[in-house]
Amino acid sequence: MNDRRVLEAAHDAASVLGPDSTHTVASAAIDVSGRIPTGVNVLHFAAQYHDDVAAGRKTVTVRLDDPQRIGPVTMVFEDAEAEGYRILHGVVETIEQRTFGELTPEDVRRENAPSLEALHAGLRTHYPHITDDALVDVVGFRLR
Repeated sequence: MNDRRVLEAAHDAASVLGPDSTHTVASAAIDVSGRIPTGVNVLHFAAQYHDDVAAGRKTVTVRLDDPQRIGPVTMVFEDAEAEGYRILHGVVETIEQRTFGELTPEDVRRENAPSLEALHAGLRTHYPHITDDALVDVVGFRLR
């Protein structure tokens, strides 16, 4: 039943896109409380990143196998413990590809990480099997 609800919500979100090539994907997900947020060009984040993004301290996200596109984006911060989510609206401005091992001090600064080692460790919590030669996208964004 939940699968059907999520599929119907995603279909409804996609049906309003029209011919605008800026919006390339619609999505829906069910949270732990059964709510189904939808979005167009969605970036999902763990709740812990909300305050840094909202304050402008975090302006990039490093992604593995999570293609993004330049343009408007809905940022969804899901908090399983609070059984909810928060949303911010932004714009993806840049996407740069490099290997995990080639992340730069500028990536560290824009991720609001204390060091390259801390950034690597944090990313490994999200991508436990990532290797130094894995190709990642460094997605630069701003709030709108």
